[in-house]
Amino acid sequence: MKMKNLFLLVASIILLIGCQKQKEPTDNLYAFKEYVNYTTSGVVSVTEKITINLGKEIDAIKDGYAINPKTFEISPSVDGDLKMLNKHSFQFIPKENLKSDTEYTVTVKLRDLYVAIPKGLYSYTFQFKTIKPNFSIQANVLQSYSSEWQYVEGVLKSADIISLEDAKKLISASQGDQSRRIVFDESNATSKYFDFKIDSIRRMEDDSQVTFSWDGAAIESDYKGTNEIKIPGKNNFTVVDARVVNGVSKYISINFSDALKQQQNFDGLVTLEGITDLNFVTNGNELKVFSGVTFSGKKMLRIFQGIRNTEEYKLKKNVEETLIFEQQKPEIRALATGTILPNSSGLKYNFEAINVKEVNVRIIKIFEDNVLQFLQENNLNSNYATAIKQVGRTVAKEKITLITDPSNYRENWKAYSIDLSEMIDIDPGSIYRVELSFDRNQTVYTCTNATSTDVFDDGFTEMQEDEKEERYWDNKLYSYKNYSYNWRERNNPCHDAYYNSNREVAQNILASNVGVIAKKGANNNYVFAVTDLLTTDPISGAEVQIYNYQQQRIIGAKTDANGLLKIESPKNSAFAIVTKGVNKAYMR
Repeated sequence: MKMKNLFLLVASIILLIGCQKQKEPTDNLYAFKEYVNYTTSGVVSVTEKITINLGKEIDAIKDGYAINPKTFEISPSVDGDLKMLNKHSFQFIPKENLKSDTEYTVTVKLRDLYVAIPKGLYSYTFQFKTIKPNFSIQANVLQSYSSEWQYVEGVLKSADIISLEDAKKLISASQGDQSRRIVFDESNATSKYFDFKIDSIRRMEDDSQVTFSWDGAAIESDYKGTNEIKIPGKNNFTVVDARVVNGVSKYISINFSDALKQQQNFDGLVTLEGITDLNFVTNGNELKVFSGVTFSGKKMLRIFQGIRNTEEYKLKKNVEETLIFEQQKPEIRALATGTILPNSSGLKYNFEAINVKEVNVRIIKIFEDNVLQFLQENNLNSNYATAIKQVGRTVAKEKITLITDPSNYRENWKAYSIDLSEMIDIDPGSIYRVELSFDRNQTVYTCTNATSTDVFDDGFTEMQEDEKEERYWDNKLYSYKNYSYNWRERNNPCHDAYYNSNREVAQNILASNVGVIAKKGANNNYVFAVTDLLTTDPISGAEVQIYNYQQQRIIGAKTDANGLLKIESPKNSAFAIVTKGVNKAYMR
């Protein structure tokens, strides 16, 4: 009897294991590289359209082709529609937002798209995750409608797109036992940013306060809290708050209880320890204090009684406030946004940096033969990295030192220049994507509470990083860059989440002296005006070639003595290439 029971138990276990569905491996791009270029991946918005870009055109595709809905499976289940983007890519468009903080698994049945496909490649499975709900509240200065009524403006920032109706549920305000109305800017029904105003704040005879509360339950966030805003009583002209504002220009914001009289001289009435060069700008109840000298360290701010409000009342007493000026966050920014860079003397790329001692420069070449393919789905200045992978490759990498002696560094924005011609041999017909980045080790920002475990290190040696990048360009990896995602720490330079793609500068550059203006008229008539970008003179004899979307030449001609060309295309055109000597220009 015991042997029989044991046999039944073993048989049951075998049957259970046999009936379990084998979990299909996900994101195995290398095995499917012939059929899949890229898909939606990583952490995405709940509003994301799920994109699948295939490695080759779908078999037997023709105008009006529609993908069988059974070709696409998503779990958890989502109701939506499939839309063809072109002959080798399509999107799944959800009818409603995806669920936040959720991992989705998608399977594409490639066997339904291609007639002859090897066994084992019938289906491709990938995953992505939606953003976890989070938000922050920033209340600005107290302002006055009159001596009796006041308001406070602010901004709500969400980690992901939310509805205006949900945003309204996140915050509330009260003064004493009475609620205060919060007015939202209703320009956008959905957004990541919402401007609001705590309105109808009454100025009592005595000092009071507004209690400002927030609770993320409406968007399934556990973030909640309160803050108190001091409201001085009537006839109490005083300083409400003084704080440092770190922006493109650092300044001191002094918030008064009353609107300030315009055009009064603040020299000597507002002083800052150790700095005599101060400039003042009034903004209602706010006085902004600027200086040509960089604010730094700990300094005493003194505000004297001579300051007047709009009713000519003087400040009732002197105020002293100790201010601590935090370090400027490390940043880099481009000095120009154009795509075409004339090559009169080298190929200089200019940018600015602050508190960054070294930058990583990467140059990706979009090969001349691939430019029209790139323009099929992108503009010349597109930053869509996955599209660039199909048409380009890294041709140069270099670390460039910006600050040689950090001990003598003065914290301010400084311009730098990189001569790209010293890093690469310029091919005038190609487009070059210049990427600048930095990590925590490449800054002069001091993290006082940093520990050894806080040092930025992704675990790869420099050689391994190079190998990893090579695999990316060989379409064996989705990405070679490592980013740490933490929405609440995204603005903290002492956390790895700060050093994400938003801190990078990327720009596509075409080395050319040819400038082109093109206008389309009726019946596929085009007018081209071609000039020399260095001299602004018209270019005669420039060759203009017009192509269709499939990159096939339709017609061509040359500009006249005035640099003009009027041409009628027998078919609808998608691109134009303008050539004069070794210089080229592209139009989309």
